[in-house]
Amino acid sequence: LGKIGGGFPRLARACGVAPNRPGARDNGVVDLQQLEVERRVKEEGASKKHAREKLSLSSLAEQFLGLPLDKSLQLCDWGRRPISAAQARYAALDAYAPAKIYAQAFASAPP
Repeated sequence: LGKIGGGFPRLARACGVAPNRPGARDNGVVDLQQLEVERRVKEEGASKKHAREKLSLSSLAEQFLGLPLDKSLQLCDWGRRPISAAQARYAALDAYAPAKIYAQAFASAPP
């Protein structure tokens, strides 16, 4: 068990997968931040640089689910066992929120 920091690209490399790209075979892996950047560029006419500003899982949760994620436990000691109930809730929400965001915001959107 180890920590993988650095966001989605590093996690995807560590797991040996790549995010789906338009026209690519579906491998079940998506980068929500990249999807949102592409949406902002297409729908809002933003530059890619501007579209990436202030873009995080918490901001996407606030935008699409109505509440930001509490990231206060992000940097706590995750190596200490057992983890606390608060850490378990944080980890569960950190895994659940992307699925809900995708389902609400991107699952039915045309490519």
